[in-house]
This record gives sequence, structure tokens and C-alpha cells, in this order.
Amino acid sequence: MKSQTPTWAIVCAILMMLAGGCGIKNDIQYINIKEMMAMKDKFQNVIQQSIENKYNETSNSDTLNETNVEYTASIDSLDQDTTFATKDTAVVSDEIDDLTQKMESMLDISDDTIQKIIYIGYAGLLFSLLFLMGGLFLLIKKSFSIQLAFVGLGLNIIFAITKWIMLSGNGNFLVSVSNSMSSVLSIILCLIMMIVIYASDKTHYEEQWID
Repeated sequence: MKSQTPTWAIVCAILMMLAGGCGIKNDIQYINIKEMMAMKDKFQNVIQQSIENKYNETSNSDTLNETNVEYTASIDSLDQDTTFATKDTAVVSDEIDDLTQKMESMLDISDDTIQKIIYIGYAGLLFSLLFLMGGLFLLIKKSFSIQLAFVGLGLNIIFAITKWIMLSGNGNFLVSVSNSMSSVLSIILCLIMMIVIYASDKTHYEEQWID
């Protein structure tokens, strides 16, 4: 007779498989970081061009207002909607340059950090697969199901801490913040599931199959 898989095991299995699947997706993105970085310059150029176009449009509008100064009422109305155009050209240009520099500093990642991210991506694939397998075998009645789940959870905690340390203080704000958040969430999730598995009744996996 086959006993029914306990509810706690089903919930943990689903969470582990979802986390493992999301982890695989993120790991692939880590491995392809160079291709993503290649799009950085294009993205920056589009944003800068958009800002410059906006400035040019408002500047042209301001010039038109000055040419038609006899229409005082219309000018006053348009001036309220084109405050940006009244700024000095040099000041606006400096603002554009400053914004561009900030974007570059946020998106710029050193070659050393990129290489670390790629290594982490390849290693993460293995741990994500193990995480996924640990959840899958919670749904399968095997003598090693619980042990595999604990191994998968434990190793992913170690991997999250290692990744956190490797990418901390790399000089890039976005990488540091996103890496810290993902590592903390991964550690918390793994600890919660380890506690649930440890505290739950595991006799289902200790029973013998009876035909």
C-alpha cells in the first residue's frame, strides 16, 4: 500500500522546484552577462538622444515664443508648459552630461567582476539543478529523499553566502544591491524549508512499499 505524500512535503517540493527553476534562469543570465553588457552602450545612447531631443524640442518652442512676442497671452500660456526651455543652454548641457555619467557609473561593470559573474553562473547551474532535484525527490518516496533535500538546501545556503562575498564591494551599486537581496532571500528561504522539513513528521519516507 502506498501512503499519501504529506502536505508539508508537497509545499516544500513545489517551492524548491520553483526556486530551482528561477535559479537556472538567473544563472543563464549570469553566463550571458557579456551579451547583456554589449547592449549597455546602445541603451545609454538611446536615453541620451531622447534627453537631447526633448531639450531641442523645448528650445525650439521657446524660440518660437520669442518670435511671436506680440501674442503675449499665448506666450505666457506656453511658457508655463515649457519651464525647462527657459534654462540656460550651458546649464542644461551640464545636466545632460551629469545624468549620462551617473548612468554610466551605475551600469559600468569591471572585466574582473564580469568574469566572476560568469563563473558564478556556471556554478549556480549545478546548485540550482541540485535544488530542483531535491524538491522533486520530496514527491518521490525514496529512502534518500530527505537527505537529498537537506543537501540541496545546505549547499545552496553556502553558495548564496559565497556569491554574496564574491560580488560585494565590487564598485557597482546595482550589482551589489541585487546580489545582496537575492542572496539574503535565498538564505532565508532555504533556512525556512530546512526548519519545516526537520520539524515535520517524516515517517512517510521511512515506510516500506507494500504491494
